[in-house]
Amino acid sequence: MEIKVNKLLFLLCLIFICGYSDQVYSQTFKGRLLAGFNASQIRGDEMGGFNKVGLSVGGGVDFDLSSNWTVKVDMLYSQRGSRSELFPNNEIEPIEFIINYASVPLRIAYKDWPAVYYGNPIHKIHFEAGFDLGWLVKSSINGFEPGQNEDVDELLDAYSKFDISWLIGFSFHFDDRWGMSFRYTRSIIPIYDPDKDPGAYGRSLLPFFLTFQAIRYL
Repeated sequence: MEIKVNKLLFLLCLIFICGYSDQVYSQTFKGRLLAGFNASQIRGDEMGGFNKVGLSVGGGVDFDLSSNWTVKVDMLYSQRGSRSELFPNNEIEPIEFIINYASVPLRIAYKDWPAVYYGNPIHKIHFEAGFDLGWLVKSSINGFEPGQNEDVDELLDAYSKFDISWLIGFSFHFDDRWGMSFRYTRSIIPIYDPDKDPGAYGRSLLPFFLTFQAIRYL
């Protein structure tokens, strides 16, 4: 029930973000639709490589501070985790940690390369940095042997329900409507809640991921 309520609140916030700019401050706020994917891994899980691919979809708003500076706020459904193999080549199921979040990336961006499209001034490149706040909405672990279910349940129960990460990235804008973005995001706190004590191994695990998105301004 709690997860359903969280998803409903997330959807309502997303609708608000996407529609706010057109209804109130169309000259200062600009709404965006975002669709793309994450390629993620977890430092310390002995499964190197960005093998876990998942969705990164939602919406956002740009708030211009000046001609060159803007604040960006997004609301995303973000699938993350880690996976032992990207493309399995045998009958053994890959080990996969799945941690999906409702996330709010907050960034400040510097805009450069001014241009004009159909009378609308834009900046083609945005360099950005900031933080990502995430609330866990789903977690699971796949690929363990049936006799290890008790250990898996213990690990799932110890997942931290909140994540805070730092991020850097940039976006390229083709015109006043379409663009694409790339970000690197790395968690500041471990994947497991230290109060539930999953052990020293669990407390050392830090997720990080790459995000690629298409941008459609409203």
